[in-house]
Amino acid sequence: MASAAASYLEHEVRKVTGRADYVSDLVLPGMAHAKLLRSPLAHARIVRLNSDAAEAMPGVIAVVTARDLEGLDPYYGMFVRDQPLIAIDRVRHIGDPVAAVIAVDEATAYAALANIEVEYEALKPVPTVEDAMAADAPLLFPQRSGTQTYNPGVGGFMEPEGNVLYRFEHGFGDLEAAFAACDHVYEDAFEFSRMAHYHLEPLVAIARADAASVELWSNTQEPFEIKREIARVFGMAEETIRVYSGLIGGGFGAKSHCKIEPLAVLLARKAGCPVRLAPGMDEAMLSLSQHPATMRLRTGVSADGRLIARDCKAWLNGGAYADASVLVASQLGYCFPGPYQWEAARIEVSVLRTTTIPSGSFRGYGRPQATWASESQVDMIARRLALDPLAIRRRNLVGRSKDYLPDDTPIDCDFIGGLESVAEAIAFQAPRPANRGVGLAVGFKSAGAHGRRSEARISHDPHGETVVEFGTAEMGQGARAVAARVVGEVLGIAPEQVRITGTDTDVTPYDDGTNACTGVVLGAGAVERAARHVLEQLKAGSNAPIVVGSGEQAHARKAGIKFGSNPLYWQPAWAAAEVEIDEITAAVKVRKLVVAADAGRAIDLAKCKGQIIGAAIQGYGQALFECLRFEGADAVNATGQRYRVPRTVDLPDEVQAIVLETGGGPGPFGAKGIGEAGILPIAAAIANAIDDAVGARLTALPMTAADLFKALQGSRSANGVQK
Repeated sequence: MASAAASYLEHEVRKVTGRADYVSDLVLPGMAHAKLLRSPLAHARIVRLNSDAAEAMPGVIAVVTARDLEGLDPYYGMFVRDQPLIAIDRVRHIGDPVAAVIAVDEATAYAALANIEVEYEALKPVPTVEDAMAADAPLLFPQRSGTQTYNPGVGGFMEPEGNVLYRFEHGFGDLEAAFAACDHVYEDAFEFSRMAHYHLEPLVAIARADAASVELWSNTQEPFEIKREIARVFGMAEETIRVYSGLIGGGFGAKSHCKIEPLAVLLARKAGCPVRLAPGMDEAMLSLSQHPATMRLRTGVSADGRLIARDCKAWLNGGAYADASVLVASQLGYCFPGPYQWEAARIEVSVLRTTTIPSGSFRGYGRPQATWASESQVDMIARRLALDPLAIRRRNLVGRSKDYLPDDTPIDCDFIGGLESVAEAIAFQAPRPANRGVGLAVGFKSAGAHGRRSEARISHDPHGETVVEFGTAEMGQGARAVAARVVGEVLGIAPEQVRITGTDTDVTPYDDGTNACTGVVLGAGAVERAARHVLEQLKAGSNAPIVVGSGEQAHARKAGIKFGSNPLYWQPAWAAAEVEIDEITAAVKVRKLVVAADAGRAIDLAKCKGQIIGAAIQGYGQALFECLRFEGADAVNATGQRYRVPRTVDLPDEVQAIVLETGGGPGPFGAKGIGEAGILPIAAAIANAIDDAVGARLTALPMTAADLFKALQGSRSANGVQK
């Protein structure tokens, strides 16, 4: 049903003409503004805090500190609730909030921050994974949370020792026997950098609250979860809390789960008026980041390139608070072996607490880390054995309908077909001039694996407008456009006749949240069911002026699955890159980048391509440019001005998106989500192309010209070539 022709909903036109309304634009009558005082130290006790001078300033309404948390349940986090709304007794990273000023305007609030006196007792910082594992490292959280277990063969251990927040373990087969049968065993290490989310719209929460009720406007991806969390923090009944969410100006994971919303409610309750809390981009970069990782792979193969055994270890820097680290580590570990057939494998992923920016949800959710290491090493092995990198993958990829791991969920995509599509598009086997090379990589992720539910309601006027209410957040991925197309297809009307409302938790049907690429499958799936409910009534002769239909799409947990739930579907991605290396400066120029993803059935082809390319360019940024750089525990480039993202002149000469439609998806008309796919294989494909071009292997991200120049000099020196 996909249409290549572009059609635009009214909100999309408003976006590109600068007329779209976001939560950031909302102004409530009598609204005050809040700003946060943040710690300049990475690790310290708060000895004394005096806000008298700030509170005495004209225009200052109130100052909120840890004293105001008394009587609340003031901690939040996905699996481990360890992050306070505002620092209690100590700070654990530079940028940790220690106080908030509420004032009549932003300028006054900013000025008042300078009048808050804080005396700190500096403690030993723990900036790196190595520092956190040291025998003399201070414990950042002395308390322990116990053990989380999966099913036999899989272990998830909460805070097992020292500063280890979480450890994921999984394995199958007789690993040592499998290694003993290998002709070659290779061990390689990889470093994965730490990106900032760099979303254009900052976090914002506007609250109007008192002891009896709460109204909250937020650009969250999960308004119903926020409603539950606010109820828990303040000990309120959920029905007294109302959350609104509209268009979101990008998130990439930074706006998922609980963030600043409970603090905004606390501020409004103390101020006695609506309060707007909107940290800027620089503050956002100090609040959450991607997980950097050190990974080691030990892989055994036969002489002719059959992959036999793999031992996978990873250490993630989780930063100061848990946030989504537990799930990121689990998902990294789950996909760590790569989409290949193994006789035996062992996986161990540890998350370490450090005194740096908290790490959390980020597009791909641990799979970009796994893909970077796995696909880099597959190419390295192929070159060591003088084998074709395309052929070694073709031989070992898991086939469609085969189990990914023993007794696990069958693969619902064609790994080999997708690989061949990008290889053909890049002309992988064609001869190339000196200093040019090509590389391939295959990425994949499980999608929606933890039991989720979406509901929808449609009010259809046969002679006018059709209104759709569902909770999937629109953050640029095209959720509303897809829903409109689905309704149009089912009811035989133009998508432009469909209006999609924003989320209001008092009236919008329930949704578990927009993440894990479930928007098209569950959100639009619920919309499809609601549309078919309307259609049934129309066919039955309903003469109601407004025909109302409802629908639900859910993915329940299943007994007997090792990880507690099976993937809703598999989300593969394939990439091929052609690069040219400047022989003097070692600068890398990507001449062509081809990325493919499997949409099952593409409901909106243009938006599918947009999602693939957008994710691919984010991966491209990580491959060659983006990285939060630390000096000790200080992120020295954590500002919008200093953080290097690709510029227009840095982009590949050509980017090609391939949308595969292999069917079988659980969404409308057999659709799957593809929003995270494009980021997964990009870095490895470029690294493999660089190696093909000049014979230098880079194993750390980002791959800068300086790093490549150094690698080339070392290679030439080792081969007897004078520097």
